[in-house]
Amino acid sequence: MSFIGKIKNKIISKSNGYNFYKSKYSEYKQLIVDKNNALRDRNRDIRFFKGEIAKKDKLIDNFNDKLNTINKTLNSNNKTQEELLNSIHTSLSSSRKENSILNNVISNTMEQYFNESKDNLNSLKTTIGHNVEDFNKQINANNDFYISQFNNVLYELNKSQIIEEEQWKNIYQTINENKLEFNNLIENIRDISANDLKNQLNKIIAIERGVQELRNNINIDREINYGIIFKDTISNSKWLKNQSFSLNNGAANYSFLYLIYRILDEMDIKNILELGLGQTTKITSQYANYNKNSYLTVVDDDKNWIDSFSNQLNLSENISIKTADREKCPKFEENNSFKYKDLDLKDKFDLIIVDGPFGYNPENGVKSTYPRTNILDLIDNNIKDDFIIIIDDYDRKGEQKTAKLLMEKLSKKGLKYHVFRTWALKNQIAIFSEKYSFIRWF
Repeated sequence: MSFIGKIKNKIISKSNGYNFYKSKYSEYKQLIVDKNNALRDRNRDIRFFKGEIAKKDKLIDNFNDKLNTINKTLNSNNKTQEELLNSIHTSLSSSRKENSILNNVISNTMEQYFNESKDNLNSLKTTIGHNVEDFNKQINANNDFYISQFNNVLYELNKSQIIEEEQWKNIYQTINENKLEFNNLIENIRDISANDLKNQLNKIIAIERGVQELRNNINIDREINYGIIFKDTISNSKWLKNQSFSLNNGAANYSFLYLIYRILDEMDIKNILELGLGQTTKITSQYANYNKNSYLTVVDDDKNWIDSFSNQLNLSENISIKTADREKCPKFEENNSFKYKDLDLKDKFDLIIVDGPFGYNPENGVKSTYPRTNILDLIDNNIKDDFIIIIDDYDRKGEQKTAKLLMEKLSKKGLKYHVFRTWALKNQIAIFSEKYSFIRWF
């Protein structure tokens, strides 16, 4: 290929490059129209175009330098070569003109875009202005409403204050009237002599003593009645052969013995737990000896008492007497409340008799507020589905409180129960499941 041919090819290549950038401009122009809200992207695109144009100008300058070199080389060429050079110059001038047109188009596009953005901004300001005006109107309307409500509240407060002042006037008037009556009462009391007051007080004390004596007599009558019924009930007993009981001081009473005997004699009791060794153990031990498929566990904290009293019992293999230390109940320690320490019982019992340890502090005689609380722990794992629990000394407030805690815990565990209470020299409470509901008629 001749040198001139190569020059033509380069010129054609440059022309194709120009057409390429021209088509690119059309694409970016369309992109500017589609993305009105992307000002930064458009600025970047514009900078890109300007950079390309600068590069093209630089290429053209370089090309001019080469052409000058070529002109020096071709001075001796013919007219055709000069015409060709003129044509080349014309093409280059046209290329520069096209580039100038491209710059003008870009500048016009930018000006149009900024004008459109300015119009949009003015429109947005107008919209915001309308919204602010509407918002102010709404605030003013709300202020009028709240001011009206506030005035209503003030009116009601003033009204209530007037009513309250009237009420206080009535109260003061009533106080003044009662004050006169009270002064008259004081004068009457002063007229009463000290001896008269003492006599009246003695009469009141005498009445209280009489009421208490009447209560004691009623309890004695009930105890005698229970004693007669108990003697008649056990007279022909098949299993209670030793019927000698010492019911004095803090020992069991007839209502307690009668209740235990009726339960053992009429129900198929398999496993008995007795907290506190004593007169009732004479009944429970004979029952266990007679019914070989039943078991009796007795717990007490006094080793000497166990050794002494056990001599009155006929102990068999199905009877176990355990010694457990007595301790203050940690939960109720400040109230002189005692329980057996570390009761490690694995069995489940259908009858539990609660008569130990002491329901008072043996050192000072102060009654316990929550005595014998072992039963609260036993109902978690040591009672059968069908159960009977008897608490002795229910005439004392401490045992009443413990029984109340027991019934509350049974209710929380979802265990249904019935209650029966005896009344005599000492009282007992029996708490039992539905199966033994007829105990209420003993």
